[in-house]
Amino acid sequence: MANLLNHFLLFILAGTGMLLVPLLIGRFLRPRLPNEEKDAIYECGEPTIGSSYIQFDLRFYTVALLFIIFDVEIAFFFPWALVYGNAMQLADNGLSNAAREVISERLLTAPQEAVSDIQQALKEEFGNEAISGANLEAIDPWIEVAPGSIVAVSTFLRDDERFLFDHLNNLCGSDYLQPDPKKAKSFEHEPHVEVVYHLSSFTHKHRITLKVKLPRWADDVEGQLPACPSVASVWAAADWHEREAYDLVGIRFTGHPNLRRILCPEDWEGHPLRKDYEFPLEYHGIRGK
Repeated sequence: MANLLNHFLLFILAGTGMLLVPLLIGRFLRPRLPNEEKDAIYECGEPTIGSSYIQFDLRFYTVALLFIIFDVEIAFFFPWALVYGNAMQLADNGLSNAAREVISERLLTAPQEAVSDIQQALKEEFGNEAISGANLEAIDPWIEVAPGSIVAVSTFLRDDERFLFDHLNNLCGSDYLQPDPKKAKSFEHEPHVEVVYHLSSFTHKHRITLKVKLPRWADDVEGQLPACPSVASVWAAADWHEREAYDLVGIRFTGHPNLRRILCPEDWEGHPLRKDYEFPLEYHGIRGK
């Protein structure tokens, strides 16, 4: 409890210091003598009479400084706090030796190696057909899962004590297509769409990315949407994410409890984030271009 109080006081002191320093710098460095620029009318139309502190409400400065403090804390304090929070798990007296070894190994293991271990565990559980690929050298390493296995793999990653991926950060669709014929020859990917799943564990403080690759059109019939099983039964947050991917990228999620558009109107034609999407000339008499 004492350590928590000390950390809180340190946070308050740092925030107060960041609040006072800009005020003191402005007090000592800002020009005091009248000049043409200072006497000019403000953009809001108010005359430059008296101190600028009078012209703008104190709440304006307070909110602006709070935003500055927030940005600084996110940029400089959050990464250190994240590392410190992970390391503090080792100080838990109730932690078993086996769990302590797992946490220590995770803190010292590179992300690529951690994803490689998860990929190996998935292959042992589901086989090579279900775990069809991976890219461990990417900045954000990912594992490819066959469409028919995504629900089983997701449930396994959520429930297995080694992983406990209890949170779906994001689910999105991506269209791999180069519509420009001149650039298509140098395009490095075969045309397809992907469903990307970003998962994290509140318990183990680790994360992983899964991908499901689908053809752009089912059975190569243009306009017939590809299908992927819904994971809304695994993570409830997937409900709206899958609706967005359906609406904007044109991926149909089978087994979804309420698969309908979420951003575009129900009678909208096409899927706006498809690379070959053509914006309509008009919509109910309203010209689009």
